[in-house]
Amino acid sequence: MQKIQQGFTSSWLWMVIACVGLMACASAPRDSADAVLQRADVAMGGTTLRGISFSGGGSGATFGQAFDPDTAWPKISYSSFSRVADYENAAFREDAARSRAEPTGGGAVPLMGSGEQRTSGLMRGNFAWNLAGTTVTPAPVSLSGRVHDLWTTPHGVIKAALVNHATVVVRNVAGRSLHAVSFTVPGRFRATVLINQDGLVEQIESEQPHPVLGDTPSVIVFSDYRDFGGVKFPMRIRQNMAGFPVLDLAVAEVKPNPVSGIEVPAAVTTFTERVTVDQVAAGIWFVSGGSHNSVAIDMKDHLMLVESPLFDGRALPVLAEVKRLAPGKPIAIVVNSHHHFDHAGGLRSAVAEGATLVTSDLALPYFQRVLAN
Repeated sequence: MQKIQQGFTSSWLWMVIACVGLMACASAPRDSADAVLQRADVAMGGTTLRGISFSGGGSGATFGQAFDPDTAWPKISYSSFSRVADYENAAFREDAARSRAEPTGGGAVPLMGSGEQRTSGLMRGNFAWNLAGTTVTPAPVSLSGRVHDLWTTPHGVIKAALVNHATVVVRNVAGRSLHAVSFTVPGRFRATVLINQDGLVEQIESEQPHPVLGDTPSVIVFSDYRDFGGVKFPMRIRQNMAGFPVLDLAVAEVKPNPVSGIEVPAAVTTFTERVTVDQVAAGIWFVSGGSHNSVAIDMKDHLMLVESPLFDGRALPVLAEVKRLAPGKPIAIVVNSHHHFDHAGGLRSAVAEGATLVTSDLALPYFQRVLAN
């Protein structure tokens, strides 16, 4: 009986080994990542594509402005939305007319029913800025996100993968075999792009650094491709970030190889964070100089900082200036007014310096989780 049992077990073992071998073969790509990417580049009309612009309308969200921590980003409506991706010059532009689609949540969007807000955000190389009419405002906090937006367009992701040592496996999705090509843009983001048998980009899964969330996942889905003078582009783009929707765009117009005209203004290339300190009472200083402010308070054996906003690029010079106010005293406490990302973007830097975070009971569990990421 023992012999029979051993034989039965042995037979099943060989069957399992055979199945595993077949699975491995099914998931092993026959072509290199470069070969897969080059075929996709040809299929999508990207080999001579220097850039692309597209526009349409739909819905989006005010990322980082949720009404409660760990809930969906407040929904907004886009009456118009356009992007220009200039691959040749590593430049990007986004213009939008947006309004609230729900009454709650933060951000600078006009109150529900009060009309639209028009925004223009640009990037070239290592510089990002916003435009309001002819007024230029440096926006270094937005650089990483705009780099991600440029190189996660359908053609941009192929170009980025080709120069960043991509790898490939075959992934089975709903009974279909898709090439999953993975790569990293150093210091910016890592991504896996799913390419179907027609050589079209169907989905991009990525992670990018964020001052509040840490490594932040994003999924972009492309569908309904059409041909524009030999260049194929999707007519529907849907994206989520950190698990919640941020864009659902119905594309209406596509222009291959536009002249982007994106040049970095002098006010942007010469920009440095300015920290201004004004004493408002004994041991109390108002710390300004940027779009968001802080307050420093001198305590018996330490300093307290109220608000550490935006991102590391703002937080670090603020922390350095505050420490100069009372040499030898550490910044032991950082007080956060609320969880919105523009007010919380510098908390990671303050906590890394040893400060204890003081915030609301509602926000504390959220920050404990995300700041550990």
